[in-house]
Amino acid sequence: MKKYLAALAAAFMLLSGIDTVHAEDQKINTTQKEMSVNSFLFKAELASETEVYEFTRNAMVQRTTPIEIRTICAKADKDFIYTILDQAMAHTGNPKEGDYLRYQWESWDCNYYPIDYGMYYKLAMKYYTNASQEAVVDQRVRQIISELQISTKSDYEKIREVYLWIARNVKYASASDTNLKYTAYGALNGRALCQGYAVLFYRMMLELGIDCRVITGKGKETSHAWNIVKLGSYYYNIDVTWAATSGNRKSYFLKGSSDFPEHQAAPEFQKADFRNKYPMASADYVHKDSDDYSSGTSSYNTMYRLYNKNSGEHFFTANAGERDALVKYGWQYEGIGWYAPKTSVIPVFRLYNKNGGEHHYTTKIKEKEALIKNGWTDEGIGWFSDSRQQIPLFRVYNPNSFANNHHYTASEAERDALVESGWKDEGIGWYGAE
Repeated sequence: MKKYLAALAAAFMLLSGIDTVHAEDQKINTTQKEMSVNSFLFKAELASETEVYEFTRNAMVQRTTPIEIRTICAKADKDFIYTILDQAMAHTGNPKEGDYLRYQWESWDCNYYPIDYGMYYKLAMKYYTNASQEAVVDQRVRQIISELQISTKSDYEKIREVYLWIARNVKYASASDTNLKYTAYGALNGRALCQGYAVLFYRMMLELGIDCRVITGKGKETSHAWNIVKLGSYYYNIDVTWAATSGNRKSYFLKGSSDFPEHQAAPEFQKADFRNKYPMASADYVHKDSDDYSSGTSSYNTMYRLYNKNSGEHFFTANAGERDALVKYGWQYEGIGWYAPKTSVIPVFRLYNKNGGEHHYTTKIKEKEALIKNGWTDEGIGWFSDSRQQIPLFRVYNPNSFANNHHYTASEAERDALVESGWKDEGIGWYGAE
């Protein structure tokens, strides 16, 4: 082995990688250069592979770069570099390690070459955040947990309150935002992409002592990230990103593997060893509280959203029978729009224009009366607005359309897209419930 290393003593290798988890891509290049051994200052002398992994992990937590290592245990090939990175970012249960590290760097370069009795490595990391920003994350996470008053609550309540807090307080970032949109730091500052949502949820779960992982793969056929979280003996799917962007909290909360459509985990998460280590529940989690998300009875109505491609109308109803009848007539069912309380002091009136073949919804009595005077039919109360004002339903108007010119959505992204295409933002029409 010593002769083998001596023969390679003049060889200097450069490895590089780019972590674009958001694009699910890695690029590796290898080149050779001549370099003197004495040109580097050794930062650590490590005797075992475990020491190498731990040293690298601790350096990454501190956002140190470069990370310089001299070790007598290493193999004289590039594969050990990948092993170092993989093991340094392995899931440990520590909130600042594991997936929190794995999805928080942008790229890396590694210089490595043999020395008389081992290998030298110089690992240059390009992190999304620096140590000062991570200190802010530490402080904000502690503050949020304290404000939510959940430290002594059940695991279910901890999961639910963190899920809701992120869904309410983090907006989906745009392409023009900085790379902080991939981080928990970005999410805590109000804007993130799916990676940032998932990493923040992971961080907060582990801070609360609940096991959690970040899962990457495809969501609606595009690159996506979500979480699995342990509750009881099994793990359940959580997608905070889609809960935030759709306004639909129930469909992405503690979902079993048999009821989590449009999510396709990457191959590494489908392997038998991963599935055995993280056993997934088949069915959704059902909580004993009858008013909760997953119970069979609730004090909330599910609001169904349908679309008529011939007229361009979006229609909303709490009546499953009405939904099914319209689907038989050719309407397209687009899923759950939001949840409405079964009663409140604020009714949402439903009106119909037989001339234009369209429906209109409003909480304003004067608007309702004006439409009735103009020939609209009063169809009574369609549902109720949430008096706690939890989920805003945005109302937009298309000035270029004669009929079916209003639309209502809980999705800020959908509202913004319509406004950008020429629709007028008319503010909040009413509120849905969590």
